[in-house]
Amino acid sequence: MINLYENIRRQVQELIDIANKSKQTLHVITLFDNPYQCEAATGMIFPAEIKDIEQGFLLSSLIYTAYTDYTEFEKDLRDGRFKNTSIKHLLYSTVQIGTGVERRSYIPSLCHRYKMYNLACDAYLSGLLLNKAHYFLTLSQFSHVANTIVYAGQSTPVNEILSEYVILKPSLECAALGVTKVKNDQFLILEKASMMRKKYKEDIIIQEYIDGYEVSVPVIKGQDDYIAMPPVCVDFEGDILTYDAVDDFKYRFKILPNEDFPYNNLIPELLEHSKSVMRFLNAECLTRIDYRIKNSNDFFIFDIAALPVLASTGTCWQSFKYLFNDNTSMFKAIIGSSLLNCDIY
Repeated sequence: MINLYENIRRQVQELIDIANKSKQTLHVITLFDNPYQCEAATGMIFPAEIKDIEQGFLLSSLIYTAYTDYTEFEKDLRDGRFKNTSIKHLLYSTVQIGTGVERRSYIPSLCHRYKMYNLACDAYLSGLLLNKAHYFLTLSQFSHVANTIVYAGQSTPVNEILSEYVILKPSLECAALGVTKVKNDQFLILEKASMMRKKYKEDIIIQEYIDGYEVSVPVIKGQDDYIAMPPVCVDFEGDILTYDAVDDFKYRFKILPNEDFPYNNLIPELLEHSKSVMRFLNAECLTRIDYRIKNSNDFFIFDIAALPVLASTGTCWQSFKYLFNDNTSMFKAIIGSSLLNCDIY
């Protein structure tokens, strides 16, 4: 495992070196929603988390600008504030406009139109990875994907899931909002899914419940291939990580391998699997795959984050800090990966 992680560290260091060499020409811009005024039924990023992210990008660039109002950013963009071609303008945005599947795609599309470099996912991947119903169908060719069906209001949804319990969640769910565990009973599922569909005004995912450990694997695009970072086990009370637990930070992290984790033997396979998924999706940003580890042979994807939390409250921060023992390596790696993918370093 030491040799495996040393190789990962070397690959990430290549991205960090690219960012460091380009630092004197970098202008990083961050754009965040007002966390208390978001229209979408989604998790919120807290002011303390925003501060972590702002500090990380501030220390990784020559010029740094923070926006908390997308209309102000859009006006500056249209007015030509970022036209200086001797500076590389890079945007990181978590803004959601509206409530639909395209709510995170507007800003990446705007960047593309005005030839501004985007540090997060492009418009297509932002939309795809927000729509769980679609991306689980897209990933059905892969092994280790939780059995998933969609409730779209039909009177008798086809239920081919055999597990004792199932998980119900909104198809555009973020931060565990609305995630519910119920007995695998046709009538109970139909009743609960119908109520949830009315409440959230979107289709409902019905997914096999995997009893096991929750493990996250951050993935970033490197110089030669995708880089899967050291996995992070997320400990929490109960069977599932709920919205309230996420909101109240009622969870703990363990970097793997860990002596208290019984399936350390799966780590190389997890890393290879996560890279193959992101290679298939052609992700050009930092993403995160969440797995449930059932036993020493079986693990299943149950979520993919196109916009993982970059603060110290998230698994991406923990994974990068484990390798580099600092608070800026992740942000520099994100910048380096973006410069590399855009061929502008």
